[in-house]
Amino acid sequence: MGAARTQASEQASRHATYLELHFTRGGRLGGAKLLTFGLDKHRLHELAAGERTYAVFYQLLAGATRRERVELRLDDVVLGGGVPTREDARGYEWTRSALATLGLKERHVRGVFRVLAGILHLGAIDFVDDGGGVRAAQPAALERAASVLGVPSGELEQSLVMDTRYVVHERMTHILDVRGARLQRDALAQNLYAVLFAFVVEAMNQRLAPRDACPLHVVQYDAPGFVARTSAPSGPARAAHYDDLAKNYMADLVRHLSVQAAMEGGVRAAAAAAGIPLPPAALPGDCMSLLRGGAVPLDGAVPPVDDGVLGDYAHAFAAVLRGERAADDDAALVRDLERHASHRAFIPPDPRTHGERLSYDVNHALGPCTYTVAQHTRSELDLLPTQQYALLKASAEPFVARLFAGPGLCVESRLSDERIVLRAQVSSRPLRRASALRPGARATWGGDGSAAGVLQQLDATVIALLRTMQAADTCWQVLCVRSNDLSQPNACDSRRVAKQVHGLGVPRLLGALRYSYMPPIALDEFAERYGPLDEVAAAHGWAVPADVAVGPESVCLSYAAWCAVVGRPTREVAVDPPGAPPSPPLTRAAPSAELLRGGTPDKLGMPGMDEPAYAYGERELEPVLDKETLLLPTDVEEEPVTRTRRLWSGLTTVCTWWIPTSVLTHVLGMTRPDVRRAWREKVTICMLIFLLCAAVLFYIIGIGKILCPDFKKAWNKGQLSEHDSGKSMYVAVQGQVYDITKFFKLDHSDIPGRPVTGDVMNELAGKDLTAYFPVPLSAACSGLVSDPTLALQQHENLTAEIPQAVHVSGAAQKNHKTKLHSENWYYHRFLPRIKAYHKGDYVYDKSEISSAASWRNWAIADGDVYDLTNYVYTQSRQAGGSDKYAFLPNDISDLFQAQAGADISGDLRAALAKLPSDQQHATRDCLRNAFYAGRTDFRLEPRCEVQNYLLLSFSCIVFASILAKFVSALQLTPRPMPEQQERFVICHVPCYTEGEDELRKTIDSLAVQDYDDKRKLLFLVCDGMIVGSGNDRPTPRILLDILGVDAQVDPEPLPFKSVADGSKQLNYGKVYSGLYEYEGHVVPFVVVVKVGRPSERSRPGNRGKRDTQIMLMRFLNRVHFDAPMYPLELELFHHMRNVIGIDPSFYEYLLMVDADTVIAPDGMNRLVAACVDDPTAIAVCGETLLQNEQATIWTMVQVYEYYISHNLAKAFESLFGSVTCLPGCFTMYRLRSANKGRPLFVSDRIIDDYSENRVDTLHKKNLLSLGEDRYLTTLLLKHFPLYRTKFRSDASALTNAPESFMVLLSQRRRWINSTVHNLVELVRMKGLCGFCLFSMRFIVFIDLLGTIILPATAVYIVYLIVTIALHSEPLPIIALVMIGAVYGLQAVIFLLKRQWQYIGWMVIYMLAFPLYAFLLPIYSFWHMDDFSWGDTRIVVGEKGNKKVVAGTDDEPYHDAMIPRKRFTEYEQELDVSGHVPNDMLLYDPPAYPSPAPDDDYFQQTNLLRKKHTSVDKRAVPWELQRDSLASVPSRMSMFGPPMPPLSGDPRMSAMLPAGDLPMPPPFPWDMRASLMPSSLGHGSFMPDPRASFLPSETHARPISQASLDLLPPFTTEDPSDDQIRAAITSFLAAQPSLMQVTKRHVREAVAAAIPNADLTSKKALINRMIDELLSGG
Repeated sequence: MGAARTQASEQASRHATYLELHFTRGGRLGGAKLLTFGLDKHRLHELAAGERTYAVFYQLLAGATRRERVELRLDDVVLGGGVPTREDARGYEWTRSALATLGLKERHVRGVFRVLAGILHLGAIDFVDDGGGVRAAQPAALERAASVLGVPSGELEQSLVMDTRYVVHERMTHILDVRGARLQRDALAQNLYAVLFAFVVEAMNQRLAPRDACPLHVVQYDAPGFVARTSAPSGPARAAHYDDLAKNYMADLVRHLSVQAAMEGGVRAAAAAAGIPLPPAALPGDCMSLLRGGAVPLDGAVPPVDDGVLGDYAHAFAAVLRGERAADDDAALVRDLERHASHRAFIPPDPRTHGERLSYDVNHALGPCTYTVAQHTRSELDLLPTQQYALLKASAEPFVARLFAGPGLCVESRLSDERIVLRAQVSSRPLRRASALRPGARATWGGDGSAAGVLQQLDATVIALLRTMQAADTCWQVLCVRSNDLSQPNACDSRRVAKQVHGLGVPRLLGALRYSYMPPIALDEFAERYGPLDEVAAAHGWAVPADVAVGPESVCLSYAAWCAVVGRPTREVAVDPPGAPPSPPLTRAAPSAELLRGGTPDKLGMPGMDEPAYAYGERELEPVLDKETLLLPTDVEEEPVTRTRRLWSGLTTVCTWWIPTSVLTHVLGMTRPDVRRAWREKVTICMLIFLLCAAVLFYIIGIGKILCPDFKKAWNKGQLSEHDSGKSMYVAVQGQVYDITKFFKLDHSDIPGRPVTGDVMNELAGKDLTAYFPVPLSAACSGLVSDPTLALQQHENLTAEIPQAVHVSGAAQKNHKTKLHSENWYYHRFLPRIKAYHKGDYVYDKSEISSAASWRNWAIADGDVYDLTNYVYTQSRQAGGSDKYAFLPNDISDLFQAQAGADISGDLRAALAKLPSDQQHATRDCLRNAFYAGRTDFRLEPRCEVQNYLLLSFSCIVFASILAKFVSALQLTPRPMPEQQERFVICHVPCYTEGEDELRKTIDSLAVQDYDDKRKLLFLVCDGMIVGSGNDRPTPRILLDILGVDAQVDPEPLPFKSVADGSKQLNYGKVYSGLYEYEGHVVPFVVVVKVGRPSERSRPGNRGKRDTQIMLMRFLNRVHFDAPMYPLELELFHHMRNVIGIDPSFYEYLLMVDADTVIAPDGMNRLVAACVDDPTAIAVCGETLLQNEQATIWTMVQVYEYYISHNLAKAFESLFGSVTCLPGCFTMYRLRSANKGRPLFVSDRIIDDYSENRVDTLHKKNLLSLGEDRYLTTLLLKHFPLYRTKFRSDASALTNAPESFMVLLSQRRRWINSTVHNLVELVRMKGLCGFCLFSMRFIVFIDLLGTIILPATAVYIVYLIVTIALHSEPLPIIALVMIGAVYGLQAVIFLLKRQWQYIGWMVIYMLAFPLYAFLLPIYSFWHMDDFSWGDTRIVVGEKGNKKVVAGTDDEPYHDAMIPRKRFTEYEQELDVSGHVPNDMLLYDPPAYPSPAPDDDYFQQTNLLRKKHTSVDKRAVPWELQRDSLASVPSRMSMFGPPMPPLSGDPRMSAMLPAGDLPMPPPFPWDMRASLMPSSLGHGSFMPDPRASFLPSETHARPISQASLDLLPPFTTEDPSDDQIRAAITSFLAAQPSLMQVTKRHVREAVAAAIPNADLTSKKALINRMIDELLSGG
């Protein structure tokens, strides 16, 4: 598992190894221990060309059985670095066998491979930016990884796209971009593999480690080889270079300590202890001064890593933990490293390429190496995100869960609550200590077990292991030298070898060891054995110190001198020289028979698997808890289901029965029942939308063709005349219409001298040419006419106008050479030729037939029109009444004369029935062949007209609504500026991930409103500790910096209830307040920062915009009713009433503004004026325009839509008083009714419905998660139908539209889906104004229908364009008129309002119509279920009238956890005692397990300082526990003039004590009281308005200690009256407001200022002086 193929080796170890072999005294193997560290984690996802990742992955893919492949879903995995081979398959079998030999049970082996499979699936996940954030681009791979690891896919995705960290005082959640998500994914894979690798190594040690200590040891230390790189490789920078730095540093450190041991250890150490002066050894130079800041001693204390390159990495580690540096800020690390530019071994980055790639070079002792700096800071941190740690620890797979509960991780938790994990890190140290190599010695170990940088951990580990090895009797160093770089056999590159030998320092080491000494020997012992030292030295000619070194009591001989004394050759090795320390006594221990036999010793199980974890080395671990102790049992409850819900569920089942649940579960990865149910509901909705769109298109396009199939195959005289040009030439002959456009240019005449000319044909175009093609009667009326020369005379009105164009055929044709001379020319030649150009029937309107009957003998028979005009005319022209022209029966001809222009169908059938059969058929054929004129216009029949009339009716309704919108938008004269209003307004601004520029623009626009600064309050709420994309600080910190709040101000977090599921209902928030100054305006503000529960890891405190709104609405509701409040609400009350100086009950209106919206300076005043003018207005919105309209093409296509949606749609709805969508970015709400003061916007009904926290259906998700603002409007219309929601175009605001397509797509998905679901709610509402078709309910239905059939509209527009372009059908007049009316009226509005530019924006919008009408709706409808489904409540099934819900929350919640108290009760308690007693808490102890008082989670969060102290807040008055804004009075009264700007931040004028600046005298009371709102009611619901303005004992609040300390002290014991008066005057002048100051406060302050005097007897005097000063005396 630790080996991989590299470019240099097929099986290269990618970690450092410390192997111990334990032997008994008899030399038998007694056990083994393996310590590993420094695992190459980047090899999991960064591979160089020709390399592979760890071999175990290829083994798994090659050797897994079919069952394992299905269970682990390996068929979808593609692994880089090569294809698995047969060798890998054999290696898989060997690995399984090895794991079994180590004693792992089969389920543990399966768990190992499960984790490996999970890592493979994680590697297949990539990410894309969808506009609203980052999401997984391969949901299938995400689902596979989550399924294999046993975690919810949604939570896994959230842990990959977000990073929650604990930095000093705050938990911060970073929303990652695509690159950050990829890094987060890689980090998870690396940590998974590192923990698994540590587990396998520990399993091996538990199997092989000896029970008892063995006397003999063989120890081997093996580290990865040195990596030499003389230049940075091409391509992107690789994070793997950090691992190369770690390897090279370990190599340098080993070399450094080994050389030092060789030079200073052993004999030299003994000589130094004996006082023998040996010549100093010159240590070979290395680069440890660069890497670590100095040498590392062989023994003693290890110098801390605070200098050198490692010191810079350690500084980066600490800076990130302190929040001073980002985890990806490698540029700062490189800047830190540049301070080593003067060191000979450091080569700084090239300035020419510094901006392109961060890199630096180090000349190591073993060679140079170039490091590209990519993710070095992140790699040094190597932290496991706490969200991923908690997720994996709570895995449904026992192996995974217990793997992360084992000893492989370093976890730092809160001191007061170990469940609160602050930081988690997969340790880079070995899990066990090295064994002591001498009896009684204790193996040293580096580090204290806390989280540290990887290089620091490796540094401490290597030093500890090498110091342990130096204690051995013999320590060999094996130096591996590569003979050549090409891995060729029998080849030696001398230069390469010499370079390596030089790099290893062998020549310098040998040169430094030219004086090699034997161990010291006592002088008397030497004299006894060899004689006096002087004589022996003289006899052998020894020199000092080359041969001998003498100390006070002992002597050291060189190796050559020793050999000369004992008479041995210098090449022989001396054995047991005199003075050598004796070998330590060995204690024999019985060998582990079971271990030697391969059996399993008792209690050799794996930690946390079946048995408790046992001692690893000398550290004993606590037993690992089962998963059942981590999660509470699942709670199952049943909820009632409404009849509508049951019917909808039944329809969903009917529509989606063909999709098996197994397919949704295993193929689409929907393992949760509620997710599957939502998907089925979405499919059902999409099917219904498709059917409705298809029905609309079918009705508009297809139903007419079915009812009237020949509608487009008939032409009347007027329609025929339209085709009278060369481009389209239609003619009618014998009741049939022909298109001769392609024929008329041909010369089809065969009569010499009478060619066909274009002029003649053009004159015939578009006319009925029946007279030009007379049919021979002998051919047409065969059986009735036998004379071939018989022909009828033409009526004067039916005579051909161009005689030369008449086609006379048969015997009447005088030219015998033409083909017209043939009697059957008409039937045999003309009709077959013209048939190819046939288009349809020539039709007559019945009114036309009737009107022409005065001169024309024609009639209708069975829908056909027969014209006997020429027949009757010919008979009338015959003087003698020749019988040859009366070839038709007289009864029939009489019918046409008597009933001309009428329908003679019945009479004609009766007359024909009287004739003989032969004559009857002949007569019918004669009428058809010779006298047929066409058909009646069947298109005017009801079956063909019904569709047009219905479409026309609907078009009229739509046109009427468009016209009404047009009229409502005609506000030609601008509205005058209303007078200045005096109502109190709260400006509510929810903040999430906005940047500093956006927040500053919004706040500044509110501050400079043309409105009284004292009557507006900025109420800003930060929805969680979130770091937005592109921000370097959390949003709350950015906001507080803008407002000028000191970073040291850290108020106490207070609990309140949020809108969420399960335990997330418990939330905590911090309250700040003060004054914001901008451009001469000084505006009070209150900031609420939602920080979340202590155990939250992902986006702490974040509950959404709806929760932000509910928090303020519920607070104002409880203020109105004086209801019990949560601690956070009491704190808000205190800040608004006692710090800012305005009682919350005075506020009448609430202005909702988004954090990226800029309000026009007169916007607020205009909205307030609209509400004042109309007491029935419950809410008023203004016009929202774009401020980035020309940023991108995507903003350009939205400009027209924004303008029309307000000036047409909202203006029209405002006529009804029912604006259905009040935008959250700019809307004002009325809090209470103007007459009786009844709560409106803050009523219980609105709050109860809007705070619904059981959002577990698709409908609720779309209502409450996508369209909060629209649903809030729906609730207002539902509960207060008699009140109006209005639109004012004269109040405007600017906002930013999405500038990218993905953001636009995400936004419109939310808008379209929320619109559909909210309109469904409104359609069901019965309280909307109007009736029938003239009601707002009908308008809402039209809007709903129009939204749903948007795709059908787009398809129909395309159909119209194609139809008109191809001229395949008659021109759709109604459709074109409607389109022209829609856009034409809007263009008129632009012209009348002189908004010329919007005509161009309308053209751009029309070009983007397919986007708005087709692409966006289709995408939105199909992604209707695209939500993050929480795991707190899971709907597991619906049956009958009940819904079964499973709760999986690990921290249950109930309302008793949050204490509540009325503010009036609290004030009364304060008034009775005058202060908060030491033994009284404000609230009763909460039921929720909270941190201990001396270990507050939010205050004591310094991870670098474990030992800290805190104040027991139970012994401190409540007012002294508040933040500085609450405890230090404001330097400006809300009713006094603005203070001069400070020298620091002028915007925050409530952050310094009042004594810092002189205060103006307080205003008279009548001026302050005059600011009481005049419109407030005087019912019983309203407290006395004077209560918040006049000094009263009832509403007095103990003055803070900060105010008592403002008076200068007097040391006199008997102060004069003037001194007392001066003290009283100074105190009163220093107060920002006298509303809460009592005489008792003044006396206490004076007593504190004159501590040596007894003022008890002067109480009356002081009271009189106070009265005189306040009364102006």
